[in-house]
Amino acid sequence: MFNNLLTSIGVGTISADTRIENNVNYENDLIKGVVILKGGNADQKVNKMEIILIERIQK
Repeated sequence: MFNNLLTSIGVGTISADTRIENNVNYENDLIKGVVILKGGNADQKVNKMEIILIERIQK
């Protein structure tokens, strides 16, 4: 019960680690990777996960 209370205010919540498995050197290169989810202190339901990619081009 106490863990649920802490989780509701953001303490001990689930965490996500995004790891890219390859170097992306050119425009339109394929990106391969994994997302590792680590559970928190209480059961949580994941309804949605969104990943936003930002491309930086150096000239």
